[in-house]
Amino acid sequence: MLRAVQIGRHCAIHTVYEFYRALARLGGFLARKCDGEPGWITLWQGLEKLILLLRGAEAMKQKCV
Repeated sequence: MLRAVQIGRHCAIHTVYEFYRALARLGGFLARKCDGEPGWITLWQGLEKLILLLRGAEAMKQKCV
């Protein structure tokens, strides 16, 4: 799911570090050369957004009554 929401990226996530960076980018991390590593708040925001996306995908699978 995380790979699916990465804009302009079609490569698979193979390592924990790639997942970490992708989650940070989802939280607003720009991943520029001089930025350093993302912080806990950025990772938390990325995790919250990923959870929302997963909940939305689950909701789409369910039928409306």
